[in-house]
Amino acid sequence: MARRNREEIGVSVNSAPRATVSVGATPEITTVAGTGNKELKTITAPRRESFPLPILVLAIICAGLFAYMIYNYVLINEHTNVLADLRAEISTLSADINDLNAKLDQKNDLTLIERAAREEYGMVSIDEIEKRYITMDFGDVIVKPEK
Repeated sequence: MARRNREEIGVSVNSAPRATVSVGATPEITTVAGTGNKELKTITAPRRESFPLPILVLAIICAGLFAYMIYNYVLINEHTNVLADLRAEISTLSADINDLNAKLDQKNDLTLIERAAREEYGMVSIDEIEKRYITMDFGDVIVKPEK
């Protein structure tokens, strides 16, 4: 192996060791107060850290829970609409039941039944029929006229 000289590896022969600079960094030169000596400081590029995996997993879980919450809200909204429609149908059917019960009460009303019997069917009450009693002798006969 070939030996490198001191200047190639970053060490000066006549002075203090040289500062090394990492990739992408520039050397910073500072002056010590009152002495006039200059020192070189090494500036290193910030180390890139990998993205924290637990934060990513937590974010995905939170997003999933949020989506599930919205999905449940939509389902609740749909069921609420169906429930409102069913309640409206129940109120409509209750009104129909009340109307039919009123009609049934009219059908069972004796005054309406008697009026219909008189006007539509020509019927009369027993009290209105004239009763005549006939006494017949032993030899009398009732003959029905033929039409």
